Amino acid sequence: MPALEVVIALLRNCACVAKSLLPHTSPVFEPFPGFKAITWLDAFIIALQLVAAVYYVQKGIVSTVGGLKDRANATAWLTVAGPEKGVDRTGSGADGKPEKKRKPSAADAAAEKDKAAQEAADMAAFAELLRRRKAAGIRRVLVGASQLIIAEGFVALALSGLKYMLFPRLVWSLTITEVALAYLLYVMLDEIRVARRLAAKARAAARLRIAAPLDTEVAELVAPRIGQAPWALPEPPRVAPTRAGARAAATALRAWRDGVPRPRAAGAAAAADANAQLEAVLLLLNVVAFVGYATIPLTYFVPEDWANAAPAPLSLLVGWPLWWPGHEAASWWGNLAGDVAWSVEPALMLAAPLLIGGVGARRRAKAKSA
Repeated sequence: MPALEVVIALLRNCACVAKSLLPHTSPVFEPFPGFKAITWLDAFIIALQLVAAVYYVQKGIVSTVGGLKDRANATAWLTVAGPEKGVDRTGSGADGKPEKKRKPSAADAAAEKDKAAQEAADMAAFAELLRRRKAAGIRRVLVGASQLIIAEGFVALALSGLKYMLFPRLVWSLTITEVALAYLLYVMLDEIRVARRLAAKARAAARLRIAAPLDTEVAELVAPRIGQAPWALPEPPRVAPTRAGARAAATALRAWRDGVPRPRAAGAAAAADANAQLEAVLLLLNVVAFVGYATIPLTYFVPEDWANAAPAPLSLLVGWPLWWPGHEAASWWGNLAGDVAWSVEPALMLAAPLLIGGVGARRRAKAKSA
């Protein structure tokens, strides 16, 4: 997320917290010129909500279009990167009959066998990369769609603040936004799982004393730390996917992977672990925000006295828990919890480079003193 977007998110959510906690005699609650029903603080929040909507629209379009492109590209290459079937590798003479070839020597046969094994391994690694990128493309499309839904939610909040949207319409918009947030929470959780798995693979690779090349996933994890660009998949129609092209791409992938130094895997593993820990904290904050904001549609769609309308035996099961503070209080506290969580999140993201850098420095110092 760009630093400016993080700062805007911090300002917006801190303003929302201030709106809930500041006394209404504060100067920020003075009417905004030309809008008697809107205060200065409301105008500030609305402006930042519209900016956030623009950011999310931009991200949503880029993610959706990019995901569709990535998926189509990976799918096109997968059609030619699979195992060859029914290929007749025997030579034919002018009359169409198989040529009689000299029986290869043992050395030639061994070399041919090694070459075939290397090509098969390269193609298998290439196909696995394509499958991962295809799945990533699909996920990117869904993330983009979720971001567009969240953008609509920010627009709805801004219109509601301007008194141009009725509360029922706002609640429906926020409910749909909650669905999008739920999917993004799942994506965050899965990314943490993948990061920890890759960190474990990178640590295992760093402990190996042999000069074998890195796994493709580990190489992609290490490459950014040495300033090496990720391996770029040739894109059709500039490069038409063919079997020969797939072999060339698989060979190029192996060459790129071989150029990533194995000793740097340990540092990449430590960075991946640190990022996973940060993402876990951010996930927790987003769960708090999700649950907090969910109280708004919950208290709207479920009446406070809904248990009273149920039959006597059922009312004992569907009643509100004893700790439930009431709809009005639950909605207020839930909204405040969401605003606070989303205020802490951008602040933590801005401080993360310093925090992770400090952790890394302490680990390096500890390793040197050991």
